[in-house]
Amino acid sequence: MAVDKNGKPLPKGITLRSDGRYQARYAFQGKRRYLYDADLKNLQKRLRAAVYEVEHGIHANPDKITVKIWFDIWMEEYKKHSVKQLTISAYNNTFDRYIEKPLGKKKLNDVRPEHIQKLYNDMAKEEYSNATIELVGVVIGGMFKQAVKNGLLIKNPVGATTMPKKKEKKVIKVLSGDEQDKVLGYVKGTDKEALFVLCFSTGIRVGELAALTWNDIDFKNGNLSINKTLSYRGKDNYVLNGPKTLSGIREIPIFPNVVKLLKKHKVEQARQRLALGDKWQPVIENLVFTNDFGEPLRRRRVDSMITTVVNSINKDEAREAAEEKREPVFMKDFTPHTMRHSFATRALENGMPPKVVQEILGHSNIAMTLDLYTHVLPKTKKEEMKKMEYLFS
Repeated sequence: MAVDKNGKPLPKGITLRSDGRYQARYAFQGKRRYLYDADLKNLQKRLRAAVYEVEHGIHANPDKITVKIWFDIWMEEYKKHSVKQLTISAYNNTFDRYIEKPLGKKKLNDVRPEHIQKLYNDMAKEEYSNATIELVGVVIGGMFKQAVKNGLLIKNPVGATTMPKKKEKKVIKVLSGDEQDKVLGYVKGTDKEALFVLCFSTGIRVGELAALTWNDIDFKNGNLSINKTLSYRGKDNYVLNGPKTLSGIREIPIFPNVVKLLKKHKVEQARQRLALGDKWQPVIENLVFTNDFGEPLRRRRVDSMITTVVNSINKDEAREAAEEKREPVFMKDFTPHTMRHSFATRALENGMPPKVVQEILGHSNIAMTLDLYTHVLPKTKKEEMKKMEYLFS
């Protein structure tokens, strides 16, 4: 029985050579092929990849390997057993959403630097975030680097590309306390109330909101469990994923009034489901928020709800301004993320420690929280300093 350098049995098909390298063998077209490596684990990965390629008819023929095929091999043989599940999900999502359409069908050895550069540039023009474009670069860079190692490519095309210039951070849009109160006043007693109040009182992301199930709500103890997100891929293709980082998995305390609203919403949802009968078609069961027919809530639906409320507010403002013979002060349309930012702003304005705000928002580190809400912190600092004033008077 073949053994390794420490005298432990080696896997079948692998032996230790006299020069200190490990040798693995496999069959291709009726002949034995050999791989060599000083690192046993790396050799095993390479062997699995070779066997996979043989079984799928692409071994030793790079002309048949598309970017999509190679991505699947790379994930299965080089990432699946070496990175966390959250990273696996992030890489798969990134490829599916941003890379597959422009590059997936291209032959691996036909991809040139300008193809990758165009992808980066197009994403920048469409105003994707710096972080999203950089993650695309990480995925493309990793899979092409491995392709060079495996001898499928002579040169890595990613090396000749340049990341677009980082965009300046946009000014965060936050509703003032009066604007927030006005919005909540307009949704009070409507079918929108539970959703708006939950967003403003927890800072939940829209993808987390859409993925929320009734099992995630602890009515007795007043807690909300955030443990997944929902994304829409088109043609009724909804995908549930874990959060991008472990910090995204969290529990958020919810106020008693919010608990009451959610209980009321649950009852109304059950009535609606009963009334619709077969027309109620939940793609995913047990969701807290859906459209009128039980389908998962999509971002544009929430956007539409917000626009409807803002239009109602502005219509009334125009009427009141005309009656009072003054210039109207219209509210600008906002996004679901504005409600998240508004929650964080209210929390910091009311003295909540930034570390607690970070944990509730699910930020991976406190620097992100502090960086986003610097507009609030000077006010908070001044108030906190006043508590020490008596020491120096």
